[in-house]
Amino acid sequence: MYTQGIREGDRVQITPANQKNSLKPYLSKVEMVDNSTVLAYSPFINWDFVRLPVTELYWLCFMENMLRHNASINKHVLKEGFQFVEFSLLDEGESLQKREYERFSCYTSTHFSLLGKGETGKQSQSDSHNGIICNMSGGGMRIITRQDMELEDRIVVNVRVFGEDLQLPGDIRVKYKDSNTCRQFQYGVEFSDISDIDRDKIIRYLLRQQKIVP
Repeated sequence: MYTQGIREGDRVQITPANQKNSLKPYLSKVEMVDNSTVLAYSPFINWDFVRLPVTELYWLCFMENMLRHNASINKHVLKEGFQFVEFSLLDEGESLQKREYERFSCYTSTHFSLLGKGETGKQSQSDSHNGIICNMSGGGMRIITRQDMELEDRIVVNVRVFGEDLQLPGDIRVKYKDSNTCRQFQYGVEFSDISDIDRDKIIRYLLRQQKIVP
């Protein structure tokens, strides 16, 4: 039963699986679940319901249990003046924490400490460097800074999420070739040794910033 863990009232993001079409992600809410079937409210945009094409396949991301399912549309349903979409789940779902994380653009200042290759430790004011996070995901970030670093160096980046300062360790995996323009360097950072709780906070924060979830 693919719907195990899904409850009435859960928030769900509906995204077309074919990224080449012009359909956008929509936020909806679960009305009813039964075996592998999910009945969700039709998205409501610009004072009207969006009628999703039944010929498309979709990803359903359930925000409460952080699972993503492949799904198809069985039919559109009119019930008590509201329009619904009946989806059939096609798989058991995958964890949003374990999939290849979608990266979101952002532009926020930060500070970080440089620990060197494989080192661990806490960030302190004395070794703090400034930088700008230009995109981020649950798996890492891209950061711009004047600090020259090497591949596999470990840094601890301060990220403010929902009013809380997280200190996130990560390893430099990419140093971009055009990084030395105006003495600014860009790096791809992969998070390492961060808790599932902190990763979950990052994902929820990014989805909130993109207005995917309320």
